[in-house]
Amino acid sequence: VMLECQRCLLPMSFAFESRRELVFADPPADPEEEGEDADFVGADVRLEAMDLVEEEALLCLPMIPRHPLGEC
Repeated sequence: VMLECQRCLLPMSFAFESRRELVFADPPADPEEEGEDADFVGADVRLEAMDLVEEEALLCLPMIPRHPLGEC
């Protein structure tokens, strides 16, 4: 993904990799029992795959994109 560095305002590339596990359960699990590696969803919930991918990608982006120190 191409982002704009907030130090020098020049373009910078940002690569990310993400893995997410969805567990469909009926009834949905208690949020306090969920692990960090899996998201529990009610079995009767309809999900759009593209919406999940977009949300995960947005969560992976840095809040303040910057080149490493000394590269601006």
